[in-house]
Amino acid sequence: MVRLIQSPKLLAKLLLSVGKQGRGTSQRQPLTPIEAAKYIKRYMEEENLDAHQVSEKLGLGRARDTTKMLFEKTDKTQVEFFLKLLELSPASRDFCAWDWEEGIDRINMTILFRLNALPHNEQDKVIQTIRKQKKEFRDSGGETPTPFISTEAHKISIERRANPDIPIDEFIEKTLKIRPVTEIHNFVVCRMQEKLKIFVKTNDDYPAKLIEILKNNIDGVFYDVDAENGASITIEMDQTALKIFDEHQSKKDVPYSQFLNEFLEDKLG
Repeated sequence: MVRLIQSPKLLAKLLLSVGKQGRGTSQRQPLTPIEAAKYIKRYMEEENLDAHQVSEKLGLGRARDTTKMLFEKTDKTQVEFFLKLLELSPASRDFCAWDWEEGIDRINMTILFRLNALPHNEQDKVIQTIRKQKKEFRDSGGETPTPFISTEAHKISIERRANPDIPIDEFIEKTLKIRPVTEIHNFVVCRMQEKLKIFVKTNDDYPAKLIEILKNNIDGVFYDVDAENGASITIEMDQTALKIFDEHQSKKDVPYSQFLNEFLEDKLG
């Protein structure tokens, strides 16, 4: 694996996703929040940088007082924010989304950040229950439920810490007024490139076809594939399949979305 600074395409995608270069333009972030977080962490480790230094180099922060800019370290808040996203449960953190992303499988990253105080098993219960509710409303043709917002996530974290002895299912029903999921699965959410978009659009049975491809090429259990918003694709699987996906992607050394698109496109012919 080459260093990030020796991979101009990857570094450019990171800069366009989190740095000043990508702000104030019509171009949307080429990396997902979790992909960006992984590359920030990798950049810090490879170049032995602290949060202040990587913030300055990536254009993530700014001096708190412009009159002291020459003397004051660059703010590290945003770097720490992205690193915190990596502490979310691997089963559910791919739901992290930028402000402009929509769909049942896209949850604003600030909302998930506020759930970080919960243990992984409880994060999964809350996040996947919210996703289940959104999916049920969509599939039934009902009205879209009230969006789950950042302040509600913060409230859940506070109330859960104050009531740790209540079973999590009971807590979710009482706090969110939603029946919790009964099983926790693992999710990968990636952006679709053009070939995969066309396949999804022209094949009503694309979930069954893609699941068959996955089952024939990767060990593990695959439960569902969903591309409801026409921009991203969500694959629901067990922990064995997620581990294999992660290993394959790591060897390719490309963003997860690129890896998944190339993997599926190759099998589509």
